Amino acid sequence: MLRGCASTGCSLCIKHFHGHGSALGDSHVGFVDVSDTWTPQELEPFVAMIEAERCDLVMTAHLF
Repeated sequence: MLRGCASTGCSLCIKHFHGHGSALGDSHVGFVDVSDTWTPQELEPFVAMIEAERCDLVMTAHLF
């Protein structure tokens, strides 16, 4: 799918860095702090996509 999209000239964006996996709240409703729940494993999908040159953009999360 990614190759197909890229072949049409579409920019590919991965989201939401640095990860919503450990968020206990909804960042669209209010402030969400993941300081105590975040783990480095949440970066693995981002590292893999960037190293494979499968994305053009990275969307950040509404997280602290």
